[in-house]
Amino acid sequence: MRGKIILITGIMALGLFACGAQGSEPVGENTPENMISTESAVTEEATKEEITETTATETILNNTAAATETANEEAIQWEDYGECSAVEKDFFNDKQEKTYYYQLDEFYFSDDKYAKVNAYLEQMYRKYLEEYEEEGESHTGAYELVDETFPEGQKYDYNYLVFNFITFIDDNYVSMRFNDTVYWAGAAHPQSYYVPVTISVETGEEVTPEEVLGKTWEEIRTAGGIEEESEAAFNEDYGFYLTDTELCYLYRFNYFVDEIRIPR
Repeated sequence: MRGKIILITGIMALGLFACGAQGSEPVGENTPENMISTESAVTEEATKEEITETTATETILNNTAAATETANEEAIQWEDYGECSAVEKDFFNDKQEKTYYYQLDEFYFSDDKYAKVNAYLEQMYRKYLEEYEEEGESHTGAYELVDETFPEGQKYDYNYLVFNFITFIDDNYVSMRFNDTVYWAGAAHPQSYYVPVTISVETGEEVTPEEVLGKTWEEIRTAGGIEEESEAAFNEDYGFYLTDTELCYLYRFNYFVDEIRIPR
């Protein structure tokens, strides 16, 4: 399986906050008052750490909410254009313990004019299914990573190709966003990899930014303020999708890198 960079998709609950008061009179070393004072100092120190953690957590939650809100504003109601179904499969070891499962969203357009787009999507889904099947087979037999101390859902690995939404559709192009998500047993959260695709309605093939914008790579670099000189190297880290007014480069590996938006 390809490597993926950790994407934060779940946050632990926020810590609780307590504050102790210290006495104003001098007290003996072993008196109850001094013991309370010492506990209070420890509590205050722990509170400082909790406040720091809480601030970081709230920042992550706020950033994630803002990114989701922006994405939802750009999303097109896919139900108006086709149907989505899920393919699922579980894998078990010799002890009949569940060790792995995969789920894959399959969206297809109902209008025949997008038949070539559907053909492209079918090939893409088959590619992921082959990878997931191979991964599942590696978890059978002598696979020993199931840990009965984990809650259900953390005892086994999984892969999930998530269909997010359509970002653009007309008679020339269809642009969509997916996530390829992986989870390893016992991990705090899954890892996720953005998969944006933009497909030609006429040819049923993925198109390039040059085709869509009618610009050279150097012109695109200038328009987007892109420092990377090598287009191939840049495309390893960024994919793109379309909106009505922009071509948006999306960093594949995490939510907190700003998109590069170029007017169409």
